[in-house]
Amino acid sequence: MRRFLLLFLTICLLCAMAEEPVLSVSERLSDLGYLFDAVEDVPEYAIKNFQRANRLFVTGELDESTLSTLFSDDALSFDEYISDSVNREVTDLYYTDAGGEVTRLKRRLNTLGYYGTDFNEIYDIATATAVARFQMANGLDINGDAWGAAAQRIYSPYAVEYTDYPRSFNLSLGDSGYAVKQAQEYLRYLGFYGGSITGYFGEGTFDAVKTFQKANGFTVDGVWDITYTVLAHNSLVKSAEDYTVFTTDTSIGAGYKGEEVLELENALYSLGYFSGMADKEFDENTLAALKLFQEANGLENNGSFDSFTREALLGGGNITDYTEFKYACMDKDVSMGDQGYAVKLLTLQLKKLGYPIDVTDIFDEQTLEILLKFQKAEGLEASGETDDLTRERLYREECLTYAGASKILAEIETEEAHDRRRSALEQMLMELIDMPYSAGMTGPESFGVGGFTYYCMQKVGVEVPPTCALQYELAVMTDGFSIDLSDIQKLSLVFFQSDETMYSGIALGEGLVVYASPELGYVTTLGVSDLTEAYTFKGTVNLLG
Repeated sequence: MRRFLLLFLTICLLCAMAEEPVLSVSERLSDLGYLFDAVEDVPEYAIKNFQRANRLFVTGELDESTLSTLFSDDALSFDEYISDSVNREVTDLYYTDAGGEVTRLKRRLNTLGYYGTDFNEIYDIATATAVARFQMANGLDINGDAWGAAAQRIYSPYAVEYTDYPRSFNLSLGDSGYAVKQAQEYLRYLGFYGGSITGYFGEGTFDAVKTFQKANGFTVDGVWDITYTVLAHNSLVKSAEDYTVFTTDTSIGAGYKGEEVLELENALYSLGYFSGMADKEFDENTLAALKLFQEANGLENNGSFDSFTREALLGGGNITDYTEFKYACMDKDVSMGDQGYAVKLLTLQLKKLGYPIDVTDIFDEQTLEILLKFQKAEGLEASGETDDLTRERLYREECLTYAGASKILAEIETEEAHDRRRSALEQMLMELIDMPYSAGMTGPESFGVGGFTYYCMQKVGVEVPPTCALQYELAVMTDGFSIDLSDIQKLSLVFFQSDETMYSGIALGEGLVVYASPELGYVTTLGVSDLTEAYTFKGTVNLLG
């Protein structure tokens, strides 16, 4: 007795000293995959599933045998229990199949509690619904087809029975899980649901289910019967395109509320025009989507769901969906004064690139100004129109942003300003030839030698002193000053001397220098070759850059 007591105390001490804490029943079942998360109160179905998988008596109670197996290394996990029957030879069966295997399937589903007693050889909707319920209870993909993992599991000794599933097989407001997610996917595919696939049965899903039920002649209660999943999977229900609640020619527009709006929103969603939450309210989102549909399909863009728009949207004819319309707009030339979605896409894309522009569907002065900047930055012809090359650059994946464009535009502006100054100076020199000479004068009616150079450079924003001597001193101290005759550039200052008299002029190009001549009494030109014959060349410098 003492030895037994000592051994017991030793085991207790070792357990207390163990580094890892002892798992609870809930945590152990969760680790083995019989529960999604550890919970305080262990559900009976999780215990029963564990007992089935490990070939124990299925009592739903944590008896000694169950606990011993649960915490042993030999405990079979849920995944192992599922894969245990993968290699069983069963026939894959689908809706409308027939034969002895279908009868066998029905009898097995009857044994498990999912099916009644009509054991004919037809795989009908009742059979598919029974399979769907089985799939839901056993955590499988829900579609009503008895194939693959579902077929294997149905004949497995570990299959969860109908009475052991703790939840309803119908989905309603507030439910969540994979079955809800599947229902939302079917509703979206059919065009009744425009919300996010969340797996939560909220108000949006509730409204979508009711519309689906109304369209297909079911009882309208907002509850998703598992049979709907089977019907949708086998394309046995109407889609939103096949159904309309609009039975009159009454137009509806902004501010209207009701089922008609929900149907309109779902129809627009199915075509890609509506991306918000379908909520039965004809708000700004609904209006924008409807006007876009009207523009895309050549209707009067009035934002009213009138008889013409209704016929186009729900009449079953050829209509343009959003994707098709969008790409057509992206391939369209637009220019000043144009209006429509092509302009909106243009301004939206420029906005995305960071350009300071308002998103609008009217090609106004601001749009023109920003587009010209984009074209300049991209090295394109600044036409102010979205020609082929402009659109190609604008909508490519890696497009120049406004931040990068601003640097390029600044460089371009600097160069353009420089070109404007040079052009203005050249024009001025041509116009001042033959103007009278007057010693010490700085224009504009007459000019001294230094006064002429001073006047011209001042006009293009370059500060120089008013006399030749001071101009020469400035030139000598300026980078780029040269005494080599071959370095004379167009529009650079040129200095030359005769005896004690210093002259300054401006190179016009083509071997000519313009200056105010005291000998001739007017502004004239002098050949560069004459600078070394009649004068002493003193140097040249370019102050324009």
